[in-house]
Amino acid sequence: MPLDIVLLREHPDKVKESQKKRFKNPDEVDEILQLDNMWRKATTELRDLGKELNLVKKNISELYKQKKQVSLECEELQYKKLDFENLLKDVERQKKELGDEIQKKLNKIGNIVNDDVPV
Repeated sequence: MPLDIVLLREHPDKVKESQKKRFKNPDEVDEILQLDNMWRKATTELRDLGKELNLVKKNISELYKQKKQVSLECEELQYKKLDFENLLKDVERQKKELGDEIQKKLNKIGNIVNDDVPV
């Protein structure tokens, strides 16, 4: 069972020390934390893009309710909506790839070595 990412975030020095006791590279902890920061940024960006997309969809529906014929403004909003949807797919893909990479690297990190264990 891999180490919990929360433990890694909260106690990176403890995990690094454990890696040293196992004669493993402690820099792997920093790599995972860097990937985790990128994953968290992607998550935030995904949430923000979702909000903006919903706002554009709401504006489109309001324009359709006000006017029976499609206006230039509505057409522009449709293109903007498509751009947001494509960007959303890209960020989702990026987030999934980062998550997979984090999980793969976390599987290489051993559990915390107890202080009672002789090295």
